[in-house]
Amino acid sequence: MTDSNRRKSPRKDWNSRIEYRIANPDFSNNDGLSLSGSTLNISAGGICIETYYPLQKGAKVRLGPDDVAGIVQWSRKFDNTYRIGIKFI
Repeated sequence: MTDSNRRKSPRKDWNSRIEYRIANPDFSNNDGLSLSGSTLNISAGGICIETYYPLQKGAKVRLGPDDVAGIVQWSRKFDNTYRIGIKFI
């Protein structure tokens, strides 16, 4: 089964800078590590970003100015950056 066959929503290319924050375990808005990266694509269910900071599967993040909550589904090293798949929750 290919990746596109497993997806519930089609992805759209989207290239933009994004600010994100590694959230506290309870998703509270307190502190957390603030970082930035670039978006690669987005769907109704999630987003793929590229960043210099490695994120572990299961890490909770807050994305963008709207503080959208997500959970890291996968992370892959790509040259000197990381590509991160994040599921919206």
